[in-house]
Amino acid sequence: MISNLFTISILAALGSVVAFGPLPVNLGTAGHYAILSKSGVSTVPPSAITGNVGVSPISATGLTGFSLTLDPTGQFSTSGQVVGELFAASYNAPTPTILALAINDTIKAYNDASGRLNPTFNNLASGAIGGLVLGPGLYKWTSGVSISSDVTIAGSILDTWIFQISGTLTIAGAKKMVLSGGALASNIVWVVAGSVTAGAGSHLEGVILGKTSITLQTGATANSRLLAQTFVALDHEIKLPGLLPRPSHLWLWLTACNPLPTVVQSAKFFTPDSLSLLIVVFYEDTDCTDAFEIVPAVLAGACVNVLPGMTSYKVFSL
Repeated sequence: MISNLFTISILAALGSVVAFGPLPVNLGTAGHYAILSKSGVSTVPPSAITGNVGVSPISATGLTGFSLTLDPTGQFSTSGQVVGELFAASYNAPTPTILALAINDTIKAYNDASGRLNPTFNNLASGAIGGLVLGPGLYKWTSGVSISSDVTIAGSILDTWIFQISGTLTIAGAKKMVLSGGALASNIVWVVAGSVTAGAGSHLEGVILGKTSITLQTGATANSRLLAQTFVALDHEIKLPGLLPRPSHLWLWLTACNPLPTVVQSAKFFTPDSLSLLIVVFYEDTDCTDAFEIVPAVLAGACVNVLPGMTSYKVFSL
């Protein structure tokens, strides 16, 4: 019986199942933030950020350039530059405790991602990865990485990438990280020991786990989470549109609408538009072993044909 959803990737258009990439990095509560920093976040207006912004253990004085409006609860602030809320360790409870946990989860995620062993690629192109197409896998560089021309990250909706960088990560001005094949930024992790710098007008894709600073220069955009253990600096007209959610790996139990001696398991996934859903069904019986079928998402209690002309099943929990 298929038991590990992390080895499954959906290629819905092909109706096939493929497995590529390392196990995803668990961000924990740090995944609730578009930007999270220990030492502060600065911006030069106007910027446009979708998602929450948090700083801890520094106080709200570490949030500069946002023109903050403190909520009456004293637990968070708002800003015309942020579609979301801004949190600081100096705000009222329970904010300090929540932020401390998120910072701890950032460090755990960094240690997990940086500690992965047996890389698929070691010191690829000596760190000069501009112009390359990067498939799913674990990449490791013992020095810095530079992107002087557009780089493509290619894979399917559930494929995963971890880029371990012992030095700095620098993307030149007006250069871009480009996704293809259904790859999701939320499945891409850049774990960087040195500073991260995105040049003016450049574009980033993926979660940035920075041990030091992260800087986005004028006009840069990032389909990212910026999780820094020191400082995040946003220059003029920065845009963070917010990540699509990672696909859900929730197991669902199904049983036959008509009595049949078949045990079925299913998984729910977001399609690339993040709105519609697919259900992938795995089943075993006397006629078929470890088979699968991709079917539309259904509501609890609805019946869905798993294989045309064979039988149908009922979803009891979503």
